[in-house]
Amino acid sequence: MKLCIHLFVIEKSFVIFLLISLDINIMTIADRLGHKKVDTTWNTYGHLYPNKRSEVVDKLSALK
Repeated sequence: MKLCIHLFVIEKSFVIFLLISLDINIMTIADRLGHKKVDTTWNTYGHLYPNKRSEVVDKLSALK
């Protein structure tokens, strides 16, 4: 039973990682996960977004 739970968590995290890699919006991911608040998704999976902050800065800088 314990192994099944760990496999489920790993599988779910991998799917989330793939969605993030495909630039799927975090609000869409939160909705698919059934999270009522995006904060829940961000607090749980935010560590999978290490480069997103710098990408946002780069994109905003390019608008100048």
